[in-house]
Amino acid sequence: MAKGHKVCKSCNKAVGPRTLVCSCGYKFVISNSKKEDRVGFARPNKPDKTKKFRKPKPINHKILIEDFTSLKHGDIIKCVGGGPIWIKQDGTVENLGYEGQFVVKSLEHDGIHAVGAKHNDKGHAFIFMGADKELKSGTIMKSHKIVLVKGKE
Repeated sequence: MAKGHKVCKSCNKAVGPRTLVCSCGYKFVISNSKKEDRVGFARPNKPDKTKKFRKPKPINHKILIEDFTSLKHGDIIKCVGGGPIWIKQDGTVENLGYEGQFVVKSLEHDGIHAVGAKHNDKGHAFIFMGADKELKSGTIMKSHKIVLVKGKE
């Protein structure tokens, strides 16, 4: 018999050490010699470990930036919503705004010139922050909602 294996009492077949039921149907008795099996030791109820719960994402307690003109070159911002939209013929709304983190490059009177903050986001983005207006193409320009992630001092 190989090291670490056990023998089934009904069919004398060698099975793995963690086998609970043999192929012949014999159920192995598992003995626990843990503290909770001793007399006088009460184990607190633990949650069922078969269910895996994910930790909730941390809530972003950062305040939305209302005056984008206070931003400087090198500040890292995060677009958390808003932005231009386009309403299709069937009535569905297509969001054209940006999401994610950006590094501020320069400011204009109605928006922010920025590039992606992550190593794989190298493209330019114009983050619209002006007053709401509708273009001839049907696009409705709405300002983005942004939070300051890291200010450059």
